[in-house]
Amino acid sequence: MIRTMITTVSNLVFFVSILAQMVHSQARYEGQTIEQIISLPEDSIDLGIACLVLAKDAYPNLNVGFFDYAIDFMAKRIQLLNKDLTDPEARIGLLNTYFFRPGWWNDSITFTYDLDDLEATRKENQFLNGYIASKKGSCATMSMLYLVLADRLGWPIKAVRSGKHVYCRYIQEGFKENNIEATCGGGYLADDDYVKQVGIPKKAIKNGVYLRTLTKKEYIATLLQNNVRYFRETKKDLDKSIYYCRLSLSIDSTLSTAYWNLGQLYREKAIELDSIRFERIQSLRSQSYVQRNVAPEVFPQSSAHSVPPQPLTMDQYIESLKPNPHTSFYPRSNPMKATPETQRENEQGILGTEIQSLDMEYGKQIQELLQRSRQLKAKAKALGIVLKFPEEFFIKQANAIEEFKRTGKY
Repeated sequence: MIRTMITTVSNLVFFVSILAQMVHSQARYEGQTIEQIISLPEDSIDLGIACLVLAKDAYPNLNVGFFDYAIDFMAKRIQLLNKDLTDPEARIGLLNTYFFRPGWWNDSITFTYDLDDLEATRKENQFLNGYIASKKGSCATMSMLYLVLADRLGWPIKAVRSGKHVYCRYIQEGFKENNIEATCGGGYLADDDYVKQVGIPKKAIKNGVYLRTLTKKEYIATLLQNNVRYFRETKKDLDKSIYYCRLSLSIDSTLSTAYWNLGQLYREKAIELDSIRFERIQSLRSQSYVQRNVAPEVFPQSSAHSVPPQPLTMDQYIESLKPNPHTSFYPRSNPMKATPETQRENEQGILGTEIQSLDMEYGKQIQELLQRSRQLKAKAKALGIVLKFPEEFFIKQANAIEEFKRTGKY
């Protein structure tokens, strides 16, 4: 259905008188953490502040107050266009006009989809301040600003999850065409369209993973996955990513993406521990060689020119643990031998014992992490999850924005 485009108001003097008015009182940023924000009652949470606090992870020096003011300024311009209209179609039309139709309300600079970064790999396409500053966004940030402004205006527009995507929904009894697709010029898409175009499994809908109206806290839990991605891919900080996944799940137990991501992170943590095990074994072998000042031939070898055995890869190592977790792949010395000819074998046996100790130290942790990884990914699949990025869907939506800019129609 075509949204009604709201025309420009004729009297700009009204703008001056309305600057000091807002629909509801605002909480201001005073150094709150995201943990403090989600501990607040639902109706005390300001989505704009929450999104900017999340952005500080990627932009530590972010001036939250400046962007908070920018959100207020945008909301007041929309409020000026609104003139106390309460009809859902009119309000949606106003938001779409502000975002996508050039005029005094947006200084003739419209918002658009960043087609050069469909999967939002750049941090400016993952966080709110990037979209406000550049007016180019992603499926994450375009719906984010839509929701943030609606929250400032006190309009009942909520977040809804689709597969690898978030859209908006106007909540009012009797209003049926209530879905709002911010990547499609604010046009309407039925739930069935998301199911077909994105490939949402039925069990995911039944389990409340997708197409369910979210609370503010559940939306924040969803957004935390952007921070998980940032710390994992950019900062290489697995521990912080794991923490955010667990925080997300403490808020919303239906968030299958968080289960899947946490499972992947635990596997990567196991690989990280295995790398530490490998390096410590190498260090022991090097120290042993220097201390004893012997040639590498003290290690078991098939010929005089072969090299010492290398520590196993993680997969080989885990496989070797299955029959007997106390078995070392290095030879053990025979304590009954005491001849000079066996001294080197005994010394090598001591080295093997030290390596075996390291194997046992890390082996249990690695196995536990891999087991948890499998369980979490199984949980994500059981709930229902969309893993494939629906690139064609977002290209289509981006083209719809350009069509709306040209014609005012979807």
